[in-house]
Amino acid sequence: LVEDIYADLEQEEDYHLQHLVQKGDTIVGLWKTYAAEGGPLPLTDYLKDVKVENPQLKNPDKIWVGEELRVPSLD
Repeated sequence: LVEDIYADLEQEEDYHLQHLVQKGDTIVGLWKTYAAEGGPLPLTDYLKDVKVENPQLKNPDKIWVGEELRVPSLD
């Protein structure tokens, strides 16, 4: 049973992508581009995921040009 759970996890497709922050990018803008258009992922869930995938972010409201982020994408 435990082996089945791990097998399922290994087979799941990673739905994240690398995004290079450009001038004018915001987390809300990335959500609109990558998650809101592709499926029903609420902003609060998107923010939680971004924080988990990018522990270097002290404040997700402040992202910097040239920074690489792993962001959820439902496209």
